[in-house]
Amino acid sequence: MATILVYGATGPQGRAVTLSLLGRGHRVLCLVRDPTRASDLLGRGAEIRIGDLADRRSLARASEGVDTVVSILPLSFNDGIMLSSGVNVIAAAEDAAVPFLIHNMGVCAPERSVGYHFFDVLRRITDRVLGARIPTLVLRPPLYLDNLLAPWTLPHLEKHDVVSYPLPGEVAVPWLSHRNLGAYITAAVGRVDLTGRVLDITDGTERSGEMIAEAMSRHLGRPVGYEAIPTDLFASRVAALLGATAGSELAEHYNLLTANECDLLRGVSNKGVRALQPELEEIDEFVSRSFAATPH
Repeated sequence: MATILVYGATGPQGRAVTLSLLGRGHRVLCLVRDPTRASDLLGRGAEIRIGDLADRRSLARASEGVDTVVSILPLSFNDGIMLSSGVNVIAAAEDAAVPFLIHNMGVCAPERSVGYHFFDVLRRITDRVLGARIPTLVLRPPLYLDNLLAPWTLPHLEKHDVVSYPLPGEVAVPWLSHRNLGAYITAAVGRVDLTGRVLDITDGTERSGEMIAEAMSRHLGRPVGYEAIPTDLFASRVAALLGATAGSELAEHYNLLTANECDLLRGVSNKGVRALQPELEEIDEFVSRSFAATPH
């Protein structure tokens, strides 16, 4: 089994990836600044490497002796911080001569510029990954299903039995659960033959918001509706928890994703499914475990 260093392991995406890798018997090292944040992962068998995204040398030390680095960067709308963090991760892996780096782009940022600084930064990081002096693979997810259970979305669902989200209810688009992200990255370990590729990764089936609400209805045993909300309303809910900058940035994000009947999202391919053949959970399994403690 491989020794794998995971960046972002204490976040929701990184945690799912860490658990998937541990489940396959890999030795997983979690890159953290504060070890107390990874206490639950330590209990699952993970180990700790201390490092700071702003300190390339600390990242290089953490990268020594690993077979694979998994790069999951924390969300930041500060262009300088986001770019320098990504560059430091890649440079540290090069310094330590890591045999393989898998980078999760985080969102389906387009390959061309659309005039949105956040997407442009993600593209610059991706270009740096693909130009690295070590073998690398980039994975590009669409929308995360888990976003529907975020603190700015879940309360409305719990109170009104309505999924409230800034996407048209009838337009089917690709999604990806955090657990399935873990399945993809686990399947990508050792796939140095895919070096230089950018693979879209999805749950394998396009679904509309209305279809997801129907899946929730089946599990909960009561009607669950779907409400397409304006991006400014979504932004206000996000801003109440994460601040005005996060709210306005995510509003711009979703304005781009929903433009032209979600053209950007509907252009996502299934190349990742074909290339990696991961073991994916279905929508009903996602809903069942997400609402396992919810009374029917």
